[in-house]
Amino acid sequence: MLSDYHGIEKVADLGRRLDASDALPSYEPKAGDITQYAPRKNLAIFTAPFSDSCGLVRLGQFDGAFDALKHPGEIAVRIEAAD
Repeated sequence: MLSDYHGIEKVADLGRRLDASDALPSYEPKAGDITQYAPRKNLAIFTAPFSDSCGLVRLGQFDGAFDALKHPGEIAVRIEAAD
């Protein structure tokens, strides 16, 4: 379940940190970016651009539409690796 966070991202608790040892110390996300916010062990999917943020690690991006994520409130999702 992804929760709405200030209308600019959807977030979910990962329960653990992903390995980000090769990541830069901060990242400036764009709409469609899939990220990890390492300090809180969150998955964050941005629906709008945001400022450079320490601890934010880019994992990937949407290569298609993500309009369903732009609606306010929670949304159930399933994330799979692309072929």
